[in-house]
Formats: sequence, C-alpha cells, structure tokens
Amino acid sequence: MECNTFAEFYGNENIIKRLKQLICENKLPHAIIIEGDRGLGKRTLAKLIAKSTVCLDSDDKPCGQCKECIMTQVGSHPDISIIEGTGKLGGIPVDSIRIIRTDAYIVPSQAKKKVYILCDADNTGIAAQNAFLKVFEEPPKSALFIITCISASNLLETIRSRAVTFTLAPVEQTKAIEAVSKLMDYADREQIAQAVSMCGGNIGKCIAGLSDDNFIRVAGAVTDIVNALVEPTEADLLYVLHSLEKDRDFARSVIENFSLTLRDALSGKFGSTGKLSGNNQAVTALVKHMNKQQILSLIDDCDKASTSVERFTGMPL
Repeated sequence: MECNTFAEFYGNENIIKRLKQLICENKLPHAIIIEGDRGLGKRTLAKLIAKSTVCLDSDDKPCGQCKECIMTQVGSHPDISIIEGTGKLGGIPVDSIRIIRTDAYIVPSQAKKKVYILCDADNTGIAAQNAFLKVFEEPPKSALFIITCISASNLLETIRSRAVTFTLAPVEQTKAIEAVSKLMDYADREQIAQAVSMCGGNIGKCIAGLSDDNFIRVAGAVTDIVNALVEPTEADLLYVLHSLEKDRDFARSVIENFSLTLRDALSGKFGSTGKLSGNNQAVTALVKHMNKQQILSLIDDCDKASTSVERFTGMPL
C-alpha cells in the first residue's frame, strides 16, 4: 500500500493527526518506532514521515508534488535510507548499524535532515541493537530514525525508552473495503468484502490475498478443517493439517481465519450473527455439530498454535 500523502493513508486517524501536528510544529522526536501486524502499513507510514521530513512545502507536509517528495516517492532521495533485514530471521545486521552510526553524523546532501528507516527490526540481534543504541544516546540533530516492527517488545528497553512508539491497528471494515476497492478497482466487490472480513481489516493482507487468490485457499482450508473435525476419526484432520507444514505464512493465515470462524460460531450459539471470518459455510457446520465448550476449547487451541508459529516452532509439531 503506497501513499503519496497522509490523506491517502486509511485508518489510525488519531496517530495520523498526532504525527501531522508534530510535523507542523517541527517537533518530531529523533527516533520513532512503528509497531503493528504485517500488512497494516508500517513501512508506508514510515515513508510518509520521511517524505514529510524532506518536503519543501511549508503548510501541508508531505505535499507529494515538490521535487523532494517526488524523489522520495521513486526511492531516489539521497538523504533517505531504507535498511532491510537479512538472513533467515530477517534481523538488521550489526554491520549495517555501524554504517548508519557513521553516516548519521555526516551533513545531509540536500535536505535539512537524514532519515533512516529500519524495516522489520523484530529479530535484530542484541549486538546490533547495542551498536545502534550508541547513536540513540547522542543523536545528531540532523538525523531521524524510524524503526518498524511487529512488536516494540522485541527491541531492547533502552531503545524503546529513547523513542516514541506508534501502534497501528486494523482498519474499520467499511474503510478497509473502500481502501482495497480503490487500490484494486478490478477486483470483485463481494470478494473484497469477504477478504476484508477474513483479514480483520488488515489492508495489506487483503491485497496480498486477493492478488494471488490466497484468501480463497485459506477459506477452503478452514472449511476442510471444520469438516474433518466433525468426522468420527482423526485421519481427515491430520491430512488437512499436513498441508500447512511447509508454508508458515499460509498456516498463519489459516489459524487466524479459523479463530475468527470459531468466534463467529460462538456468536451463533448465542443467537447472534458473527461476521468476522466471512466463512459462512464453516460457521454453519460448527454451529450445527459443536457445543459452546468445544468451540471455546478450539479457540484456546488456535491461540496456542498462533503463538507457536510466531515463535518459529517446528511446523510439523
């Protein structure tokens, strides 16, 4: 999800309002942490903050039209650096941190500040974080550091204490449908609504799922799991779960949607109509064949499975 100005960023209005005020009053902190689930727009927001920092407009930053904004949009601004994680776990390597630490004290090429965006820093090692802490403790006035991560708790407390953290939340369903419809105007409206429901208002995940029909695969897998659960033997269930072993992202999506489906079914048991999952077929089967306690137990199992997946537990287990 790429945006040219804050007006194009959907959801999290309170955060956007606060950021715009800080930018307008020239009071941005030297270090910002943006946390939130994958697909919520952390990197997009980081780029908007960077664009605002170098923007030449005096009233509404980022204007999206000045030469600085245009250079930022195409990824060629000399004073904006985007640092990606490397390796199996995707952490920021200590060598990259050392380069930043040296470069940050060099005068910017053309803007008033240099901006360093450290993407997906959750699995950055202790040594790299400690190396980064040195420039945090005595930051140059001409540098802005933006860290994106799923959870700020994965960073050292000494880093968190020297930065301002913004926590992104999923977008309200109506606004999410509007956003995805605008970004994917060729997609079927009904499928968009189903994808938004399945992804819980996570626009990035919706777009990814619609782009490769992943949400259809996820819905199918959840339906297969539900059908297997109501069978007298475990053979069908083991067969379905085996299909999740080789794709962690797919497994994560299936667990998330299955959890939402279970919550919809629980609502159904109490006479309400749940619309979290968008998987009516699976919900109907659960309501018909399972009691409230069984559904609650399965929700607990989903939470445990989700935690295990995020902790890189072996997928077959």
